[in-house]
Amino acid sequence: MPHAGRAEDQTSVMALRPRRTREESDVYQGLLGLCTWCRLTFLLGVCTLIGACALERLEPLAAKTQPNAAGDAGYLLVSITREAGSNAWVEYRPLSGESRPLNARGVGFFASSDDFKDDETRSGRLMFIELESGHYELTNWRLVAHSAIHNDRAIGPAALPGIPFFIHPGEVTYVGNAHVDVVRQASGLPVEFQALVNAGITISDRSTRDVAMFRERYVEFANVPVRVNVKTDPEWDLRVQLAHE
Repeated sequence: MPHAGRAEDQTSVMALRPRRTREESDVYQGLLGLCTWCRLTFLLGVCTLIGACALERLEPLAAKTQPNAAGDAGYLLVSITREAGSNAWVEYRPLSGESRPLNARGVGFFASSDDFKDDETRSGRLMFIELESGHYELTNWRLVAHSAIHNDRAIGPAALPGIPFFIHPGEVTYVGNAHVDVVRQASGLPVEFQALVNAGITISDRSTRDVAMFRERYVEFANVPVRVNVKTDPEWDLRVQLAHE
């Protein structure tokens, strides 16, 4: 009999509990999705940090850098931007060397550099680095696709023809704005939950904006000439399709 009394008490308590309304259930599911998103974002940051170290991504020269008057070094100027994803980069190399990436996001877990905060369609950085004079080429691009659907996936073409440029001693060579854009799957979900359908890159002449930013940031280079040399290749117009798992 005591057992039966306890069962009746439990039944009474359960009967008193209010059932979740449909709206409350939706909120509950939304909170679960938010928690999942936060976990994925944290894991992405760790992966980005590890990947950054492995790829030895370059950082732009410090704003107080003085022009190198000795030797035959020159400078490369390019803006790298992305529409979505956690990072994007363009790879370059000397004709006789290995490719190195110039990325749109600062290196490190907490890095979130954005030189184009006034433009809501893109984020990224103005890259300014010193190179030995000589022949170089842009070789490829990558986008790190990350959302609740895509977990830190680096996508890009398998291979592309090189886009050549030349670094002149004592001069700055501007090769354009490399912008990685995406097409999202149409849905009523928030942007961070929308699947990406494909991605591609556009290299364009944004020298009016980029050179002005360069002149403002690197005041010691006020008298250093900037040579605008923006090129592209039809094969770089290829869009990379994302396979949904």
